[in-house]
Amino acid sequence: MANLSINNGGVSTNKGSMPNIDLRYGPYASVHAAHAALADDEVNTLGLTVGIVSGNTIVEYWYQGGAEEVHLVPKQSGASAPTEVVHTGASVTIATLEGNSHHTCSTALTDLTVTALGNTAMEATVEFACAEGWTGATWPTGARFAPARPMLSAGKSYVVSVHHGIITACEVTQ
Repeated sequence: MANLSINNGGVSTNKGSMPNIDLRYGPYASVHAAHAALADDEVNTLGLTVGIVSGNTIVEYWYQGGAEEVHLVPKQSGASAPTEVVHTGASVTIATLEGNSHHTCSTALTDLTVTALGNTAMEATVEFACAEGWTGATWPTGARFAPARPMLSAGKSYVVSVHHGIITACEVTQ
């Protein structure tokens, strides 16, 4: 009898490795993009593994300890759920945006200042809304952005992610 195999459209010369055949794996451009794509998934995402593109490699993330975006952490790091930080007031300064942290601003902001990026090997996020009096965001000197420095507008809400030292902003639509 012949051996049966699964063909995933790729050619593998290493018989010990197989491509991931779960369509939900991705890869995705960011943690935010992965979670947004999976948000309407009817299957519980707790423990689900996804691939996130980081430069020329794919880093595996998984939902650890919950099914919210903040629980999507790198697999190989052994990281626990992110540190949750809640900011109050219209003007917020984050001295060091450490990796594996999730910042939420409880009121709409007039300005946001991030003075330094800490452990950039792990993802950090900041969720906030821009008040009508929004004056802008200040980022650390030499910060890198993808695709470009975010243009944040008054009256809109954002999730800003830092992954491997690269800052990305996504507008949140209700």
